[in-house]
Amino acid sequence: MKLFMSDDVPEFAQKELDELKQRVAPLVKKSSIYMVISMFLLMISLTNLTYLILYPFHEQSFMMIVGLALCGAFGMALVKETRFFHIEIERLGNQFIIDRINESEYLTEVRKKEYIRWIQDQPFIAIKTFIDFLSEEDMKKKRFYEQ
Repeated sequence: MKLFMSDDVPEFAQKELDELKQRVAPLVKKSSIYMVISMFLLMISLTNLTYLILYPFHEQSFMMIVGLALCGAFGMALVKETRFFHIEIERLGNQFIIDRINESEYLTEVRKKEYIRWIQDQPFIAIKTFIDFLSEEDMKKKRFYEQ
């Protein structure tokens, strides 16, 4: 789920997107930290393992190879954890969007269910669908207050 939107988002939608960003911000921060650490560990591990494999073998080399292999394994475990964070971020974001759609007082139940179905069927465009929902809701809200 892409959270960084361009400047062409209407103000009423930007407020909702900011709230969504605040809800997933702790997970995004953790995920970013884990990814940076994992890339660092993997680069060190692979660089040094390549060096140890290409050059003559010493008696200390075995312990270094084991240590670097463990370092690489830990880096790969962090990459896997980062994937789980991304899944959780998407789940939390979609849940927030679905809850917000259900709270709407200006759209019919049929229209709400349609938006929810679109979000569940195509979660990779959930933000665009959410902005479309917010635009439709704002339009109906304006019509309601004009009457």
